Amino acid sequence: MDTSKVSSKWQVVIPRQVREAEHIRVGSEVAFERTAEGILLRPVGAGKRIGPEEGYGILKTRRRAATDADIARSVRAAAVRNEHKRKASR
Repeated sequence: MDTSKVSSKWQVVIPRQVREAEHIRVGSEVAFERTAEGILLRPVGAGKRIGPEEGYGILKTRRRAATDADIARSVRAAAVRNEHKRKASR
């Protein structure tokens, strides 16, 4: 049986084996239920995962977004650097 202590802030650490077995992640919701045997801790679904479409725009930046021209320029520059490295190693 895995055990844990209650902190001064009334927090309890869920043991690693239990977290992994029940797929409890940071941000997962859990429910507490009082039973005849004691307290039952139950995950309320697995940790919420979001796709790239749902996460678009949640990170803020002061930089402008890269344009297609910026990306193409970076790719060409990387190709040139790799070619120079390849020639230098001969």
